[in-house]
Amino acid sequence: MSCTEWLVFEGISAFILELTVQLILILRLYAMYSGTRHIQRILLVPFAVEVCVMATTLGVSIPRIMTTPDCIEASLPIEMAVYCITAIAYECLLLYLTVSRYFYARRNGWGNIPLMTILIRDGVWGFALVFGNAVLSLLEMATS
Repeated sequence: MSCTEWLVFEGISAFILELTVQLILILRLYAMYSGTRHIQRILLVPFAVEVCVMATTLGVSIPRIMTTPDCIEASLPIEMAVYCITAIAYECLLLYLTVSRYFYARRNGWGNIPLMTILIRDGVWGFALVFGNAVLSLLEMATS
């Protein structure tokens, strides 16, 4: 596999993995909000925008990634910052919706139910992992 093919594979794999994690979090949030149409729009419209922005920036960035002779990424194009910031923004929305629903559930006597605790825990972990990955990528871009 050539260096370019590897970079394409790596970029697309990371993109698919990130979207898969977000889809799982979206489905959990949709269930937490009892499947209302309002929350469906709040979740899916920004998700569609995020997918479009991230796919576009990934498509523009991959051909411009500079590598060393050993196929190590030496520098990333600035468009990758847009990719990371988009992921951070959407994850913040998901975290806000998760935490606000948890507090709503606690006020209404549902806070001690183990399922609600699992949903909030997994939502926070999902946020932390995607957020941490995006921040590390931004730091890598800033230092290269």
